[in-house]
Amino acid sequence: MTFHHTKTKLFSLICILFFMVSTISAQTYYQRGYRSVTFNDPSRSGRAISTDLYYPASTAGTNVPVATGTVRFPVVVFGHGFTLPASAYARLADTLTRYGYIAAFPNTETGLAPSHDNFGKDLSFLCTAILQLDIDASSFLYRRVTSKAAVGGHSMGGGCSMLAAGSGNSNIFSVFNFAAAETNPSATTAAASINFPSLLFSGSNDCIVPPATQQSMYNNIPNSCKTRVNITGATHCQVADNAFNCVFGQISSGCNSSPINVNTYYNKATEVLIPFLDYTLNGVCQRGIDYVNKLNTLTGAIVTSNCPLPNCSILPVQIKKFSGSFNQYVTLRIDAAYDGMGDENLIIEKSKDGEHFNTWKTIQPQSYSEQIQLEIKDIDFNTPVSYYRLLLNKQTTPTYTDILAIRTAPGFQAVAIAENPTNRTFRIQLISAVKETLQFRIISTDGKIWQQFSQSVNSGVQLLEIPVHLLGAGIYILEIQAARGSQSTHLRYIKTH
Repeated sequence: MTFHHTKTKLFSLICILFFMVSTISAQTYYQRGYRSVTFNDPSRSGRAISTDLYYPASTAGTNVPVATGTVRFPVVVFGHGFTLPASAYARLADTLTRYGYIAAFPNTETGLAPSHDNFGKDLSFLCTAILQLDIDASSFLYRRVTSKAAVGGHSMGGGCSMLAAGSGNSNIFSVFNFAAAETNPSATTAAASINFPSLLFSGSNDCIVPPATQQSMYNNIPNSCKTRVNITGATHCQVADNAFNCVFGQISSGCNSSPINVNTYYNKATEVLIPFLDYTLNGVCQRGIDYVNKLNTLTGAIVTSNCPLPNCSILPVQIKKFSGSFNQYVTLRIDAAYDGMGDENLIIEKSKDGEHFNTWKTIQPQSYSEQIQLEIKDIDFNTPVSYYRLLLNKQTTPTYTDILAIRTAPGFQAVAIAENPTNRTFRIQLISAVKETLQFRIISTDGKIWQQFSQSVNSGVQLLEIPVHLLGAGIYILEIQAARGSQSTHLRYIKTH
């Protein structure tokens, strides 16, 4: 009886351990890769922004490749404190890369007379520049970066993160900071323009930037998910690993003592920060639930938050129709239903080639009612065809609408689509700027015209199928010509039998 009971307990223990191992293995952890990269901002006369760039890797080291696989990683840009080097935040960089984030720490404005305005613009610019590496075939991060960034910082850098977050950069989806200081221009004023999830940390033993400063910023943020975590006993410098310059300021101010050590501080901060980033950048709805639950159960801190518990069973935005047309400029039309809950944005992405998309417009929830009909104009186009899609449900599993192709130059564009070779039809995807009549001719390689006809096509994208089952086997050219003879296109087909 005793032996059987022992075996039963042992079996149960093995099952529990197996479940724990299975659960742990579901989380992918990465090593830390590092590169020193200088970015140049063309909008500020090519301003050089020297940056410590950390990224997920399979093997830790300098200039190592990004982690193997095809996973795309979100971007976190973090600003340093007054006179502090970016290297003071190596522990934070380790944590971010471990959990699958590309982390950028600029080295600008480290002197005794920093420009807060320039530093805030540096942070904002990096949020865009690093995302663009995803479509740069020469970059080691080619096709490995998502379209979302978060901006953060410490002390002066924390205040400047508010400047960046309030700048209107549509690539920034969330902001977080530690002991954020007031800046010139005002970080507190900039907070009023931040309408996405925000997380502000402060320390009760911080006399360099008292918690009341972050409270003022928190009060100004209009978003429906904002949080301030005031860690009990924390000082100003613990997030910077108690870097010498920072500690010297604490000693001079008489507030260098804390009942908690750096490890305790980091554990409290990161157990809140990581689910926050997983939710706002990776769109994992369950991590939003984890985030809110952690805020409600966090010990050793006073939490002020208005973040609702996400409902992961509903789609916040449901698109009924997404269409567009061109007449001097592109007009996009969106017919949608919105559930009126949460802070889900409607994201319009744009592409020049139909393959690589970037965020173009972000429509805030305040624009929504239960049923919405929107018209958005685009006057900025420099390619014959502009491509658009809508990003849906970004807080759970990201999904997209079908791609909408709008021709923005006179004429038409035609491409052959499967099946080719064929034995029954020539299939074509055709994009026309206007409704017009096109001339079609099927010509064999010896120049003989086998078929010719005219057909009216509508503006926009359409699929055409031309029956060719009566043609003999061979190679044929399909010639498509505008009725006025201003443009022609030739497509090559193989008829099998």
